[in-house]
Amino acid sequence: MTLGEDGVLRVVVHDGADVTADDMRAFLAARMELAPHRVCVLIDQRRIRTMTREAQEAGTVGADKRPTVGVAILIAGPIAVMIANFFIIFGRPRYPTKLFTNEPAALAWLDELRRAQASVAARQDGP
Repeated sequence: MTLGEDGVLRVVVHDGADVTADDMRAFLAARMELAPHRVCVLIDQRRIRTMTREAQEAGTVGADKRPTVGVAILIAGPIAVMIANFFIIFGRPRYPTKLFTNEPAALAWLDELRRAQASVAARQDGP
């Protein structure tokens, strides 16, 4: 997990990973430590093997408390699609979340979200 100069928190799920609830909780704790402010998140789970139901549920707990502009999830294959859809459908994140098959499109979408949020914040702050 890295926080780029562009403000995007990049998460790469390792090749062949079997993600457990403990893995998810550790990831979420590290995410909040690395980026406690509002960020765009890019999750690359194209090489994930499995994710337990408990891990999926752990990922949705407290999602509304994490300061997130939006999440782009890179997917490839039916397992990754199923995992991402579970998060979107059952987790009902309070921030925009979208699936992508290529990174440049995902980053462009996150940049649009970031710019829109900055524009709203500037209007709210006033002259």
